[in-house]
Amino acid sequence: FVIDITGSETVLGTTLLCVSIPRLLFMVIGGVVSDRISRKLVLSCSVFARAAVIAFFSLLLWQGNDSFQPFWVYSVATVFGVVDAFFWPARGSVMPLIVSKEQL
Repeated sequence: FVIDITGSETVLGTTLLCVSIPRLLFMVIGGVVSDRISRKLVLSCSVFARAAVIAFFSLLLWQGNDSFQPFWVYSVATVFGVVDAFFWPARGSVMPLIVSKEQL
């Protein structure tokens, strides 16, 4: 999508960095939060936060391509990376609770 809209591989690479760096930095915090707070609550909140981020981005795109700026993609990617840092540890710790040992 980023390449289709901007035509720049550089913007795509920077967007991926904006997702990966916050995810890397906050993953430890997400793991601690998932251990100390209800995993179901962390999963629910992170899913709703992901939905809100995507809805916000959709509204930005709905305004039209004239208002599209790489800054918005970077901002959305950064917030999505932070939310992902809480989602994946909670998901990983819930999986053994809901799936049998044979299926793991």
